[in-house]
Amino acid sequence: MKYHIVLDDTALVALHQAHPFLNGLLVEASRSDEIELHVPAGCLTHAETERPGIASFALEEPWLTVDPLDGEASAAVAPLLAKGFPLTVAHAVHAATPAMHGLITLAPERYEAWPAVQARHPDRPHPSE
Repeated sequence: MKYHIVLDDTALVALHQAHPFLNGLLVEASRSDEIELHVPAGCLTHAETERPGIASFALEEPWLTVDPLDGEASAAVAPLLAKGFPLTVAHAVHAATPAMHGLITLAPERYEAWPAVQARHPDRPHPSE
């Protein structure tokens, strides 16, 4: 089974700061064809404003895939933006909505409006914690 895991802007910043769980996840992704790590472009853009240089880090990391804000994604994200959600949340929701996509974030409360989005904090990656 392939695991598609989305990292939002907060998780990307934590990874860049060497968060132990996220670093371990990156190592596992490098060793396994079963784990795919994705960063929505909207999240990457915001993370770069918070921590300059993070975009270069993400783009050079072969185990991170940047999901573009292309036509399809823009059409899906626009209604969320119109409702006042920030681009980071809207693009992360779009990226994490397909089946078997989890989302790692330091702010899981951002995603409470979408029960189908499995948002987890890296310090509490299992639902029972």
